[in-house]
Amino acid sequence: MSLPYWDVMLNRWARWKVSHLRGDVGWPKVCPMFMNAPRSDAYGPRELDFNEDALFVDAIVQKLPEADRQTLHEYYVIGGKTVEIAGRLGIEKRALHYRIDRIHNVMFGEANASCV
Repeated sequence: MSLPYWDVMLNRWARWKVSHLRGDVGWPKVCPMFMNAPRSDAYGPRELDFNEDALFVDAIVQKLPEADRQTLHEYYVIGGKTVEIAGRLGIEKRALHYRIDRIHNVMFGEANASCV
């Protein structure tokens, strides 16, 4: 079973990566007046801070072997049905799920090691 935290973080990282690759610019999603306002649990978790969290996730992704980076790119950035993603990677659907779970665990370990 994959670690839900890393699944969420990698989905957000993928959106950040796509917008970065396209060179998107525009207005922030939050009014500047409330940009640094603290949030309580009543409003859910804070959104990904693209200048810190996405770069942190990206740094961990860059430390992974090329095959794992390619898997994350296909799964999170390009996306599609699981069967299609597995086909593009030349593996079975079951192997894709196993690989994603393993990568999540590796990233969890790497994040813990970098915080010590």
